[in-house]
Parts: sequence; structure tokens; C-alpha cells
Amino acid sequence: MSRRVETLAKLAFDTYGGVHLLFNNAGVGADTTVWESSLADWQWVLGVNLWGVIHGVHYFVPRMLEQDTEGHIVNTASIGGLQELGLVRSDIPGELLFNWIAALDGTSDMWLLER
Repeated sequence: MSRRVETLAKLAFDTYGGVHLLFNNAGVGADTTVWESSLADWQWVLGVNLWGVIHGVHYFVPRMLEQDTEGHIVNTASIGGLQELGLVRSDIPGELLFNWIAALDGTSDMWLLER
């Protein structure tokens, strides 16, 4: 996935001369319980829901900052992130594995403090 995001960033900057809005979206889940989830399930879910966002930030944000213009990052996730925070309840098997996207919420808050 890293190469794909890197290629996308290069294409966006080359085509449009800059990027001012970055949208990271995550929200996949394995349809199984945590104890029945394979390591491949965990790798896929975390690869999309967490690492996908990390790759987006890694390849876009440094170049966005070099532009020295206003820019925005929008990180979105499905309702599963709210379930992990206890704001929405779900009894669907596999939701715990899916809800690791809650890490995205904390990561987004951390970025606000860094700048």
C-alpha cells in the first residue's frame, strides 16, 4: 500500500501543482470474532485502518507543509470508531477487531497538538 499512496501523492502534486486538502478514510473489518481472527485478518484490518492513514500523512503532509499555504487534513472512519469509544454499542461479531480504527481518532488529535 505504501507505494500506491506514494504514487498517488506524486501524481496529485505533479498534476495540480499542490495539495491543500488531504482526506484519509478508513473502515474495514474482518467478519469474525477476535479469537477466530487470523493473523492475516489483523494485518489487513490494521493495514487499511491504521497504516493507510499513516501512509497518507507520510507522503502528503511534508510536501503540503513546504507549500507554506493553508491546508487541512480530514481523517474519517466508520461508526466502529465511536463504538470503541463507548459512544455507540454493537454486538456484531468482529467489531472489536474492526474498532481498532479508534487509534485513528487519537492520532488525529495528536497531530493537532504537534503543529
